[in-house]
Amino acid sequence: MLGFASAQWLRFVFLPGGQVGLALQSPAGPQIGFVPQPRPRRTGRGRGEEAPVPPIHGAGRMGAAVTSEVEARLDMRTRIGKQEAIEEITRRLVEFYRPARIYPFGSEARGDAGPDSDLDFLVVVPDDLIPEQLHTASVYSFVSGTGYSKDIVPWRKTDFEARAAHVAASLPATVVREGKILYDAG
Repeated sequence: MLGFASAQWLRFVFLPGGQVGLALQSPAGPQIGFVPQPRPRRTGRGRGEEAPVPPIHGAGRMGAAVTSEVEARLDMRTRIGKQEAIEEITRRLVEFYRPARIYPFGSEARGDAGPDSDLDFLVVVPDDLIPEQLHTASVYSFVSGTGYSKDIVPWRKTDFEARAAHVAASLPATVVREGKILYDAG
């Protein structure tokens, strides 16, 4: 039984095989509950044939493999601090984009972040970056598991530098003015 009354936070957790769970952090530690079976998918191969539903790891209740994976994600905030998360996210962004620079922005960069503040990253990417990589949500999967909400804004280098130099109220001008940089390829 999940102890909702004493929960510090509550969220949905997306698990392998299309499963959705409900997770909460309580004084007793992370807890996982209610994992409904996904609806069968239609294969489109005829009259209502259904694709098999991938099983959750283990029968009945959640298996050990899924439970340990989810518990590891739920416990990430207590295992690494915000600065370590910023460093890890920066490392992953460098691997994903091979950027020229990465700037923090928002409340964390200004130094007025609260306990629930997210982490904001402006990533200056090469001009020749393919559009599929520039306009993709897959970067969020690449940086997941760090224990903090994050916003990632990729910006082509030429456009970033032009706006930083000529549009004082733009985001590029603001991050350059704030003067913080997490990564510089040189």
